[in-house]
Amino acid sequence: MTLPARLAVKIDVDTDRGTREGLEGLARALDRRKIRGTFLFSLGPDNTGRAIKRIFRPGFFAKVSRTSVVKVYGLRTLMNGVLLPGPDIAKRNADRMRAVAKAGHETGIHCWDHTGWQDHVTNRDADWTARQMRAALERYREIFGRAPRTHGAAGWQMNAHAY
Repeated sequence: MTLPARLAVKIDVDTDRGTREGLEGLARALDRRKIRGTFLFSLGPDNTGRAIKRIFRPGFFAKVSRTSVVKVYGLRTLMNGVLLPGPDIAKRNADRMRAVAKAGHETGIHCWDHTGWQDHVTNRDADWTARQMRAALERYREIFGRAPRTHGAAGWQMNAHAY
């Protein structure tokens, strides 16, 4: 017996702009094709601009040259957390997030602060990690009225305390 092909679709929703401008259209596109995805949300501040520190990492300029960072993220997003306060993604977009779940898609936690997690989790202690996870968990429960069933780490970064 041959099983039908299956594809898992995981969508990391990292920024305020992505949640506001991209989430609904992407969910509708999946719905039209009767595809269910797993949407993992950044639930706290959008501090994307703090990622500027990555310019000192090897390979950064090669990556930037392949993508148009300003076009993808937008100038406003690239200033979040540096020149502008990082907007609270989930507070501003809770209805959009709930609509995705209501449409039948799986939802879960990506992180509290995407840039903070991705850039620092590997060097942080149990207390920092617990505060980040607790903040995301509490916000998720506030929005969806239940505990999440899944977590997908920002930047694929974890530490022993996060498990």
